[in-house]
Amino acid sequence: MRFSDGMTFDTSGPLRKVRKSDGLYVVGNGMLVPVNDDEEARKLIESLSSTFTSVRHDGLNRIVEVPPDTASSVRSYLRDETSLVVSEATACTPDPLHMGVWKVTNVTDPHGMKMVVVVYLAGYANGLTGRTRRYTDFECCMELDSVDG
Repeated sequence: MRFSDGMTFDTSGPLRKVRKSDGLYVVGNGMLVPVNDDEEARKLIESLSSTFTSVRHDGLNRIVEVPPDTASSVRSYLRDETSLVVSEATACTPDPLHMGVWKVTNVTDPHGMKMVVVVYLAGYANGLTGRTRRYTDFECCMELDSVDG
């Protein structure tokens, strides 16, 4: 989408935040919506992303199921696809720089160890390579209450 002032937006692909010189927008799924701040953007994406969306991956005609970039999607993934224990105390924090990346705390492994988990949702760009992630994935480590010096 191109405007008369030269501003352009790519409205294809999953819903995401885009910051331009004149403000913040939610774009994707053929839509362009101006928003006031990051919180409003996140709430709008969550409200519009109640179901999975399919997108083409890297122009190679592979279809990727894209979960909404929301805390509820992250919790659902961890509950459904891992043996980690997710409770109401589990906190999901979005990465402020990369869409589809979440830090999850207050997660317990099957042996009762507290874990910190990073979830990478499918369909969003990898911040290092720029490629679209084909699969939702995660990594985790033990949560340390204190570090002895």
